[in-house]
Amino acid sequence: MNIFYAFLTAFGISVYSIPSIIRISHLKNLTDSPDGRKNHRTNIPTLGGVAVFASLIFSLSFWVRNSDFFEMKFIISSIIIIFFIGIKDDLYHLRTYKKFLAQVLAAFILVHWGDVRLTSFYRLFGIQDIPIWVSYTFSVFTITVIVNAFNLIDGVDWLAAGVAALISFFYGCWFYLVNYNSLSLISFSLLGSLIGFMIYNRTPAKIFLGDTGSLLIGLVLGVLSIKFIEFNRFNGGPYKISSVPAVTIAILIVPLFDLARVFYIRIKSGKSPFFADRNHLHHRLLDLGFHPMEVSGILMGVNATFIVIGVYFCGLKGEMLLAIILGLAVALAIMLEYLFVRVLIKNDGKKINAPMTE
Repeated sequence: MNIFYAFLTAFGISVYSIPSIIRISHLKNLTDSPDGRKNHRTNIPTLGGVAVFASLIFSLSFWVRNSDFFEMKFIISSIIIIFFIGIKDDLYHLRTYKKFLAQVLAAFILVHWGDVRLTSFYRLFGIQDIPIWVSYTFSVFTITVIVNAFNLIDGVDWLAAGVAALISFFYGCWFYLVNYNSLSLISFSLLGSLIGFMIYNRTPAKIFLGDTGSLLIGLVLGVLSIKFIEFNRFNGGPYKISSVPAVTIAILIVPLFDLARVFYIRIKSGKSPFFADRNHLHHRLLDLGFHPMEVSGILMGVNATFIVIGVYFCGLKGEMLLAIILGLAVALAIMLEYLFVRVLIKNDGKKINAPMTE
């Protein structure tokens, strides 16, 4: 029952606190102004992540028994670091390297003191156990990649929160089935926080996640993903997931593939991988004329489909399953790009005016 109570607690605090955050944001002008890259016409508060943080931290602190989960204090410490760097960026726009250093610090705390780290590649490409320095390096890298992946897809109403809620629900159910109740509680606490936020983020959005929320979501899901992989290494039973690295990539496919895709496009164009542009998957769908909520629904549906494919075909060899997942993702991206180019040709090089939110 603690898992259910944690979900309700996080949901209740999120729903109750957001109206106050919206009012204060407008009074103090803590809002996001429209520009050429954005899809809203009016100033929108960007501090939705404050509600997600407060509801998540309270729920975890109240319902998780530290005696059952020693990693909790390190998870909370890392969340607090990400919260402060995120809210400072939402208010003052930090330089990229400072955000990155904070992410690495938070990840290192989790890896070194919390022992939240990958210890094996599950024979993927013939690699099983890995040296401790590779474990540390790759684990920190994995967490920071997932953090940035969710930060980068937060460009349209419901998208980052919706995909994160979908993944949190999957992890929460799976950890519950294998009796890893502490991680199930974390998953459902995050889910409750996100559902509460999404009520106010539906188009026309009253509030955005901001970097505070998107970075926090990525950090928590990074922890859950590593724990998901490691648990399947050391535990059997009817719910064991084979080829778990490939399955985890399928679970996180939309944020991970979008990050890899835009980084490739930017580097190929001679730009910094962190250069802001309109090359994300959600921008392509918006430019094809889809409504923001339709864009989020499409990408959430794609992510859900990949989760089903990954779990259903987990009995395949890891390299084969990974090839199938990446092949499907690339094929869908090529199809999207083809449709985008066709629209440009049809409209003499002009994009469809993307639907705007108030």
